[in-house]
Amino acid sequence: MYYRRLVIEDFGPYRGKHIIDFPREKGVYIISAPNGLGKSKLQAAFRWALYGKLVGRLGPLKPAELANSEAKRESGGTGSFSTTLELVYSGSTYKLTRRYDERRSPTTSVLLERDGVPLSQVETTKVLREIAPDSVSQFFLFDSELLRDYELLLAENNDRGELLEQAIERVLGIPLVANAVVDAEEARAQASKKVAAQAAADRNTEEIGNALRDANDLRAQMIRDRAEIKALQEKAEERIAEIEEALTAQPRAERLMADLERLRRQKADLEASGVSARQALAELSEELWMAVLAEPAQELLLRTQNEAERVVRNLRSAAAAVRDREHLAQHADCPVCSRDLNESERSTLLERAVFNSGETEDLEAQWGRLRGHTHVLSAIAAYDGRVVHVRDQDLRRIRLAINDTEAEIEAIQDQLRDVDQAEFRSLVRERDDRVVEVSRHKERSDAIGRDLLEQDSRISDLNKNLARYDFKADPAVDLKLRVSDDLVRLFQQSIATYRSRLRERIENLASEIFVDLAADPEYARLKITDRYGLQIIDAHDQIVTGRSSGYETLVALSLIAALQRSAAVRGTVVMDSPFMRLDGVHTNNAISVLPRMADQVILLMFDTEFDPEEARRALGTDLVAEYELTRVSHRSTKVLLRGDL
Repeated sequence: MYYRRLVIEDFGPYRGKHIIDFPREKGVYIISAPNGLGKSKLQAAFRWALYGKLVGRLGPLKPAELANSEAKRESGGTGSFSTTLELVYSGSTYKLTRRYDERRSPTTSVLLERDGVPLSQVETTKVLREIAPDSVSQFFLFDSELLRDYELLLAENNDRGELLEQAIERVLGIPLVANAVVDAEEARAQASKKVAAQAAADRNTEEIGNALRDANDLRAQMIRDRAEIKALQEKAEERIAEIEEALTAQPRAERLMADLERLRRQKADLEASGVSARQALAELSEELWMAVLAEPAQELLLRTQNEAERVVRNLRSAAAAVRDREHLAQHADCPVCSRDLNESERSTLLERAVFNSGETEDLEAQWGRLRGHTHVLSAIAAYDGRVVHVRDQDLRRIRLAINDTEAEIEAIQDQLRDVDQAEFRSLVRERDDRVVEVSRHKERSDAIGRDLLEQDSRISDLNKNLARYDFKADPAVDLKLRVSDDLVRLFQQSIATYRSRLRERIENLASEIFVDLAADPEYARLKITDRYGLQIIDAHDQIVTGRSSGYETLVALSLIAALQRSAAVRGTVVMDSPFMRLDGVHTNNAISVLPRMADQVILLMFDTEFDPEEARRALGTDLVAEYELTRVSHRSTKVLLRGDL
């Protein structure tokens, strides 16, 4: 499928009729504009044409909000607009016109023509579901913000990642292949019912036949229950997709709200840490005087210890003098060297060995006092004052962090003053609730699936039991049962093989694109996970972690390109500012590989987002046309083909 022309009239800022032609089915079309001229409204025009949906900053928009205000004022206050998308699909030319008109009462109408012949509303709905399924629109209409979701494919147990995985399998056509299993299972069930009826009519196998009939009835009920749950799950998933579109339509607000919630949690955590830090410091309050005196106590302790050592030396001298005098009083030899002494030497030594007992008592008193001082000073000097310092610094750091966090919160709140936060939060809560709902439905569906496997095994056992009684079902019914049973097993194995081969193909194609996109020669290839997430593998065959937002964009673009070339559903890709996170080198690389991403690519870009000359050089003949948006008035924009400027 490819586009041939888009005609918009009084849509958003586009006053009057504007025509954008896409003359070639293969190639790149660039539509550039300064900020605020209606670039994103062009993508909205494609979405409105195909799906009849309008998404605004905080949710689905009413069509009246997209009616051009100048045209509305000139018509007396009633608005209207229309989009016409001409496209080619499967050899036929379609013209899809969707109109909104409130001149009598607000009405929306859609007309689809095939090769000039109008189709009925029923046929229109059927054809549009085939041409452009809403469930896979994110692979054909996307912007830089939507590309961020692709990294969720690498996250474990992430509901949004699981929804994206399901969307990938839809665009690859895996559910269509899975329908073959369902059809084969239904054929097997019908044959088994007929076998049960025939067995129940036979007196020898009546009991087994009745059991087989009951087992088939229970299985049929399980299938109905699972179908109902699947329908509820799909409805919830559709609503999630609508909400996601609304939220990604104003990604800045979503990021700011997320940052605000994160900062508020951070502030609460810091305040809790502050309470703990104050308590830890308060626990040391009775010992704070020791922290203050620890340093002077160390100096005083040193002086006291020196004085104590002097007193100890004097006490030792006194004790030695007493010992020597007692020895000389009773012996004639030297108390130190044991040499015999004459009377003169002995008298001299006795005179020297005199020590005043009062001085000894004073020394002992000094020693006792100094020993007590040393004990007290040692306790004070040994106190680690760094504990108090560290805890005090921790408290100060926490207070500073709280102040910084409060400043950030205030700055974000200033930026969010023009955002209806209540409505935004309501959408986020609803999305989260729906995600939980989908998870719950999925769990119930999986549980029924497991029960169905057990029930199929029971039915198979009952059919085998019939053989023991030489029961012969109608040959045609028996053949249908055996063939359908074989088909179920065959299709189940085929799906697993098909999915595996698709992953391998996507990995190879994505790697091929990525290597051309990436400027870092160390990045060798991409590796796909079971959930279609892509990991970057370096030249040493190691997984690259901590990928930048720019490289996340390159990986997402590589995946989309691989999906486009592998998908069961293919079509024109409309990209709105997809390169905002890329530098000049990577932007040029990305532009150069656009022709390999899809047959027809429509690129909506800010005029400062790329270098036009580099883009023309990179695309060469693959660049079919360039359009630019110019301002006519405050509420009116004009689309001009380059060359007509």
